[in-house]
Amino acid sequence: MVNEIRKDYLLERYSIIATNRLKRPKDFRPVKTREKKIKCPFCPGNEDMTPPTIFKINGKRGWDIRVIENKFPALSKKANYRKKLDGFTNCFTGVGHHEVVVESPSHSKRLDQFSVKKIKQIVDVYQQRFVVLSKDKNVRFVAIFRNHGKAAGNSLSHPHSQIIATPFVPELIAREMNASSKYRRRNRKCIFCDIVKKERRSKRFVYENKSFLAICPFASIVPYETWIITKRHVKNIAGLKEQEKTDLADALKAVLVKMNKQITNIPYNYYIHQAPLNSKNNYHMHLEILPVLTVWAGFEKCTGVYINPVSPEIAAKELRSA
Repeated sequence: MVNEIRKDYLLERYSIIATNRLKRPKDFRPVKTREKKIKCPFCPGNEDMTPPTIFKINGKRGWDIRVIENKFPALSKKANYRKKLDGFTNCFTGVGHHEVVVESPSHSKRLDQFSVKKIKQIVDVYQQRFVVLSKDKNVRFVAIFRNHGKAAGNSLSHPHSQIIATPFVPELIAREMNASSKYRRRNRKCIFCDIVKKERRSKRFVYENKSFLAICPFASIVPYETWIITKRHVKNIAGLKEQEKTDLADALKAVLVKMNKQITNIPYNYYIHQAPLNSKNNYHMHLEILPVLTVWAGFEKCTGVYINPVSPEIAAKELRSA
């Protein structure tokens, strides 16, 4: 099969699907690394090692989920907002929020090993924090993301995710929102609603339930990249209903279980792409999972074009069968 250059559904971003470099799951086995035995600040009993609890969900034996400020925040709520705009070296104070969602008292459990009920609790916390942080007058975007594995930038193995609220809309999100609006004006419908409609019958289909569809996107930039998209048009996590939050938890668990059956303890990043709370842009929220199995080298960094050795059709087939 000849290699293909594929364009992203929305962006002017291209991937080279390099099937002549085809790799199988066994080729991606992560290198096993021993975790240094340290006193974990996220484990129960060590709460004095972290900033105070901002929000928590209690269980039978103490807290089940705990939200804290990051000890070394990228942005700080304590900063006074000031800006310097001279048309050349524009900058403003690093004001915002940087929170950590400690997802479980258990130190060693992976997210795919949690129950759907437990993951739904985590989604509940995401929703609650999104709404609260969005009410800050300085906040324009709330990023919800998770790093799993050292290759994905995770510094502590205790299960946790992060939330960063920024005083600007990040460039990638702005580009997606603008491209989505342009598609809507041109076609009088939503690009993501069209993706759901067309891809659920394609070779890139992975999983679905009542509320969500999981696919390997057409122009995947990494092997086994998977998107989990709401079937109902919802612009951000604040709009999810109770059953939809359960279904998001179900879809997330299902996809991560499938990935881990292919590659044990697969390193990945996931993040939610969504519109700001009070945005007039009628964007369509979705969660993207990017396994970290390849290295972006000189070509990718030079051009912004990604070489992917596993086609999304093959990746989806392997995930469906897992």
